[in-house]
Amino acid sequence: MISSLRKTPQVSFDFATLENVGGVASLIEQVDADRVLYGSHAPFFYPEAATLKIKESALSDDVARKIISGNANRMLNKGA
Repeated sequence: MISSLRKTPQVSFDFATLENVGGVASLIEQVDADRVLYGSHAPFFYPEAATLKIKESALSDDVARKIISGNANRMLNKGA
């Protein structure tokens, strides 16, 4: 599914339902980090789980900031 969606530059991906170890890092290997968004799937999942997914993926601070808020802010500001 990702292989066909990543061809469309307007599509972004969140990691709310990724449950494997290193899932965020694996997603970034498949699509550019600029297209990955923080996703908690709250209230169905604990929001802390999404934060742990970022931490366990050992991302650089710049990439983590993009995913946590930077990418969403960029998308919202384009529409303004």
